[in-house]
Amino acid sequence: MPVSLFLLPVFLFAWSQTQVENDWTIGVVFAILHLLLIPIGGGIVSLYDRNTARPSKSQCTVLLGLMTFMVIIALTVSYLFFSLQFALLCFVYLLAIPLYAHSGLGIRRIPVLGFLMFIFMQGYFAYYLVQYGLGGVDYSSFTEHWQAKLSCSLLLGAVYLLSLNHNRDAIQKRQLGYRASFLVSALFIGVAEVLFYLLFKSNPRSFWVLQLFLFPPLAYLIYWAMKVWNNTSEASLLHAMRITVLSSVSLGLCFISFLLSR
Repeated sequence: MPVSLFLLPVFLFAWSQTQVENDWTIGVVFAILHLLLIPIGGGIVSLYDRNTARPSKSQCTVLLGLMTFMVIIALTVSYLFFSLQFALLCFVYLLAIPLYAHSGLGIRRIPVLGFLMFIFMQGYFAYYLVQYGLGGVDYSSFTEHWQAKLSCSLLLGAVYLLSLNHNRDAIQKRQLGYRASFLVSALFIGVAEVLFYLLFKSNPRSFWVLQLFLFPPLAYLIYWAMKVWNNTSEASLLHAMRITVLSSVSLGLCFISFLLSR
């Protein structure tokens, strides 16, 4: 599953909760994040993560050149279309990726820290990046809509853990068993639901619309968890891909409905 599709709900949610100053910024922010920053991040992971198949030396050279070119474009476009501050935020987003992707760095050696940094940057910080670009806000808005930003990180973390539940090595490195992965994911989803309730307390209709769209992935999660509970061989790649795609599509459609109802 393309990483951009996996992370698309964060962009859509941030857009749906932000008062857009200029419509043209929507396309530009989307292009910067999903056509430049996220693909660059994928390239960085492929270079530095020892747990994935690494490209050959010649491929690394080409990939580094391409990523350098894309970084220059991303930062230049961010500066020209928005501001130096927005370009700096994009740079921070990119700078954080090697910290949790590089197997040789200290933070990666502590699985929990690497995982928390990943979901923070791809959830909370990515939401803030979209909010900053679309709404013309300043650095002080970092804690605005904190419930929405934190819920993005929690849901992302839940789905990410479930997507790895077929990989025995990944589970062991994170010191989680198959059942514990489901329990931690359920905890993340539960806390996210509380945050959604707080966020939409003055607009209960949005909260219940969200529950409607969350029902399919939650139902499949329970179904899969019951199968794995009785037989760990059911922790397969097929189920992991299904829950990942179902979650991303359901949340994406939910946030599109929010946009259409504005």
